[in-house]
Amino acid sequence: MSLLKILIVGATLVSFYCVLEYIKRKYRLDPRLTRKIAHILSGGIAVVLLRIFSYSEFLTTALLFTVFFALSLWKKWLHSIHLTTRVTYGEILYPVGLFSVVLFYSYNAFIVTTSILVLALADPAAEWIGSTAKKQGKSPAGSLAFFAVTVITIVAMCKFFGIPLRGTNILMIALITTVIEAISLWGTDNVTIPLSSAALLQLLL
Repeated sequence: MSLLKILIVGATLVSFYCVLEYIKRKYRLDPRLTRKIAHILSGGIAVVLLRIFSYSEFLTTALLFTVFFALSLWKKWLHSIHLTTRVTYGEILYPVGLFSVVLFYSYNAFIVTTSILVLALADPAAEWIGSTAKKQGKSPAGSLAFFAVTVITIVAMCKFFGIPLRGTNILMIALITTVIEAISLWGTDNVTIPLSSAALLQLLL
C-alpha cells in the first residue's frame, strides 16, 4: 500500500470539495444542487480510483473520507454537501457504501463498477425528478427515474464488460433496487443501493 499515493489523491479530493464549497458560497447555489454534483462526481472518481488503486489503498481512502465527512458534518465545514432541510447522513455513508461493495465484491470489476455507477447516477436522478413533484422525501416520479437510470446503467455496463445478462434479470435487479432505495431513510440508501445491486448482480449473472 502506497501512503504517498493515498495522501496525494486524498488532498486532491479535499481540494475538489473545497472548490465546490467556494463556488456554492460565491454564487449562493442551492446545496441540493451542489450535493448532487458531488454525488455524481464522487462516484465517477471512485470508478477511476478502482483502476489506479490497490484493494487496500481504495479501502483506506474510503475510511479516511468517512471520517472526514463525519468531521465536516459535525463542524459544519462543507455546506455544499450537508443539508439542513432534512435529516440525512448520506454524505458520511457514501464512502461507507463504496467501502462495503469493494470489500465484498472486489473480485468482480463488473459488479463493483456497475453498483457504484447505479449509486452515482440513479440516486441523484431520483432526487432531482422527485423534487419536481414533491419537496421532501421519496416520490413515485423519483422512483421511476431511479428505475430507468438503473436499467440504462446496467445495460451500458453489460455492453462495456461484455456480460450477457438477460433483460428480465436486468429489470428485476432495477425493480428490487428501486424498492430498496425507496424504503431507505436518512441517507442509508448510499449503502443499501450499491450492496443490494451488487448482491443481485452476483445472484443473477
